Amino acid sequence: VLNPDTIWELNYVDIIRNMQKFYFEKKIKNLLMVVNKKKSFDQRLKGDFELKMDKLYYAKEKNFIFTGCQLINKRLFKNFKEVSFPISKIWNDQINKSELYGYESSNEFVHLTDLDIYNKLNI
Repeated sequence: VLNPDTIWELNYVDIIRNMQKFYFEKKIKNLLMVVNKKKSFDQRLKGDFELKMDKLYYAKEKNFIFTGCQLINKRLFKNFKEVSFPISKIWNDQINKSELYGYESSNEFVHLTDLDIYNKLNI
């Protein structure tokens, strides 16, 4: 799943392929691409998670931002009866089980946060 508010460039292709390899070799149910917030074009963005030994978790200090790329097994949706809900419900469930995995990107993260960022990018 790719979020449309991230600028995806060809330099992400190898990272996504490596994510796929990690996902299938580890036989995990989910994998989120994250980036250290120091690599964010928009320095106003706060982190979403901490990353340690390939697992994501919530902590007081959150140095990693979800980039908008995730591999997720459809079976994780079966316990949710709502038709529409935030994906963070699944993430929270996986964090509670220590099963939310993260894959760190070394690319600069460019998120179209708002019109100000759009104008700074001069797209």
